[in-house]
Amino acid sequence: MLGELKGHGWGVTQLAATTDGKRLISTGTDATVRIWDIASQTESAQLIGHEGPVFGLSITRNGREAVTVDRYGILQHWRLDTAQSRGSLKVHDKAAWAVAFT
Repeated sequence: MLGELKGHGWGVTQLAATTDGKRLISTGTDATVRIWDIASQTESAQLIGHEGPVFGLSITRNGREAVTVDRYGILQHWRLDTAQSRGSLKVHDKAAWAVAFT
């Protein structure tokens, strides 16, 4: 094992790395999105805004933004450099399981 990332209070649902290979983004059933520094294996930020388990995650190619979707059909748009939400949108009446940038 190369290491361990500790932080989510329960299960991890998605993991994605930025294209520069420096950061890992995780989503969890604890309603959080977390940014990890791969080199130091430490959490650099928590993205707070979901009210339920987060199931879907997609990162832009330039690694500056991400979108996530949750159990309640809410999409959150994030700026990864500031760890702030750019806004949210209700995309479904039930859970949203996946999201993708194209």
